[in-house]
Formats: sequence, C-alpha cells, structure tokens
Amino acid sequence: YHRRALTIAKRLQHPVALGHACFGFGFHQYYLAKWETAIELLRESAEAYWEAGHLRGWGAATAMIARIYYCEGDFKHSLEQSYETLRVGQDGADPQVWGWGLQGLGQIQCCTGPLEEAEINLKKALELFKSIPDYPTIAETNGDLGECYIRQGKLKEAMELLEYSNQMV
Repeated sequence: YHRRALTIAKRLQHPVALGHACFGFGFHQYYLAKWETAIELLRESAEAYWEAGHLRGWGAATAMIARIYYCEGDFKHSLEQSYETLRVGQDGADPQVWGWGLQGLGQIQCCTGPLEEAEINLKKALELFKSIPDYPTIAETNGDLGECYIRQGKLKEAMELLEYSNQMV
C-alpha cells in the first residue's frame, strides 16, 4: 500500500500527498530497521511538506530522521536534525514541532551529557506536549525523562514518573 500511495502521489505531484506517502513509507521502513531507505523517504517527505508550507508534517519527518540517527548512534547528525526541528518549531510558534526538537535534544543529552540540560529540555518538551495535549508523546517523553533521572541517580523520581506514564498508557 505504501508503494502504491507513493506511485500515485508522485504522479499527482501534490506536495502534501507526496509528503504523506513518503512519510508513511519512511515510517514503515524505520520499523523494519531499513534506516537508510527510511531517511531517504523521510527527507523527500520533509522537502514536500516544506514546499507545501505544512510545518507539522515537515517537523514530523525531520524529527523521525533525528530519531533514526539517534538509534544508529550517530549523535552528531541527530543533534543537527533536532536543533533544526527545535528552531523551526520556535520560529513557527508550533508547540508540537518545538517539543519534538527539544525531546530529540534531551534524548541525546541523556546519553552524552550534560544530564542537567537533558532534564531541562525534556521537561520543557513535556510542557509543550501537555499544552496541546499530545498524550502518546507525553508518555514517550516521560520515559526519556525517567531514563535521565535514572542516570542522575534520582531513582525515586524516575519510578514515580514511569509509574505515572504506565497508568497514562
């Protein structure tokens, strides 16, 4: 279905349709761990969304690219994508895109340090996600913050947060 949608979207040359088709196919490739293909499709998605002025679609694709680089351990490129997502989200006053950038940044900082900055970025991301509200991403970001707390030795805070997230899910 993804291939068919992509074929149709390319034939139509409608940027939002192309963005959606590339994003869906790229997301599917991400879950199959075909990350190189996923990044190519998500870049094409981001470009199509940008052309259409679809900020949220662009942000979703760009944040997914950052996530793939993170999963690969390529923190340099993941940081670049996260900072770009954060900047565009701030400039566009879009709390979700801004939050995705902060979440990506916080995830990397949780692995590389500084942990205090990771905690600040993840908490700010949570504030933004709660303002929407975006419950699935709140739960995911709570998990990231819980990991950060564990790395900081704040086990009580981590357990409380993770138990809250589990109840929310």
